Amino acid sequence: MSCLTQPLCKVSIGGLELVKDLIKKAHHEFDIVYDVYLANHLPHGLYTILSLGGSLERIQEYYDHYVKRLEPLRPAKFQITNWESHIGDKTVYPEFLQFFDQEIKENGLEATFSQYFPKLMGFSLGAALHPLIHIGYGMEYTDPWVLAEGLSYACTYPLQGSSIILGIDQETQKPIKSATVLDLINQVGELDLPVLTDEIGNFHYKTEYLLKNCGETFRNLILSWELPLSNESLEIKLNELTEASILGAFATHPDKIDFFLVHGVTGNHAIRTVFRHLDEKHQRNLLRINLLGLLTDYVVQKRPQIDIDYVRKYHQKAKVEKENQEISWNNLITKAVERDEEHIAKVVRSVIFYMENVPVSERSRLFTDDFCKWCVFKAIDILKDTNDFIFH
Repeated sequence: MSCLTQPLCKVSIGGLELVKDLIKKAHHEFDIVYDVYLANHLPHGLYTILSLGGSLERIQEYYDHYVKRLEPLRPAKFQITNWESHIGDKTVYPEFLQFFDQEIKENGLEATFSQYFPKLMGFSLGAALHPLIHIGYGMEYTDPWVLAEGLSYACTYPLQGSSIILGIDQETQKPIKSATVLDLINQVGELDLPVLTDEIGNFHYKTEYLLKNCGETFRNLILSWELPLSNESLEIKLNELTEASILGAFATHPDKIDFFLVHGVTGNHAIRTVFRHLDEKHQRNLLRINLLGLLTDYVVQKRPQIDIDYVRKYHQKAKVEKENQEISWNNLITKAVERDEEHIAKVVRSVIFYMENVPVSERSRLFTDDFCKWCVFKAIDILKDTNDFIFH
């Protein structure tokens, strides 16, 4: 696995129980969005702090701080019977939540996931990937409340344009020349695509606009990313997506980090989590959905050039400024846990998870433990709160 001799983080005794209790309480009290469209990240933050070794006191402190911004969940007004007929209706989140809570209660978490997620995996890219990320935490921690929230979120804020990807039969449409994910990022960087102005709307609406007007272009790009015939080799393609998402977040600006490209990393972590719960057919679709999200994310964020020196040189510059004192993993993780901003610890944890769970032999040569550490260092050094991101 990693070159490290032991895991970097140890979960606090009683932490999991506390997090689950807090999430159950919040599930019945708070809406999935606040301030019109901002996503409720509470489960993401709590489980991330837990996984990075945060104390019980820090977990409770984070909860108390975060819920102050959330808005109350209104009671459900009716029971959903034909769930698919309500997809895309942003006003019926409480009704969907009631529906999925009942489905999980009657059929179990795994069965509910297996029944609904294959139909919703493309939609889960909506709202800047937050439904997907939510579902990922629900499955990673076997949390029925979080899974119900994530499925409900995917139904109410779906990425409708994602339907161009599902059902691709690549075996009958062999690419002339197989491309890597980084090849495709370079290709999409050179395409003549519409200018995505703020008049179109926020990130979600820009993505929908892009797929509505250029869906066939993205479909063809994704078809040129050839998946292996053997399902045993699919995880190699998952690793390729992970590394591309990390480079998108950390190697596209010399001394800044893009807010939405960070979601590509945490969204990929969710993909990695739910991947093992799917059969081969749906794993293949999920990989293509991940690639679609990565490419559209990159375009919406104005297609910045990837340059690995933006990671290497930032680390070298920082070492000089700190008089060549190497920053320890413990120091980096402690700082991540201390930050109240909900995205910082999450992206740090996603990089660490990849490093600890994918053997060095299965990564590209660039992705050594040291390179992963440099990415984490860049995040911790630059990001103190949300205003430190760039949003374009």
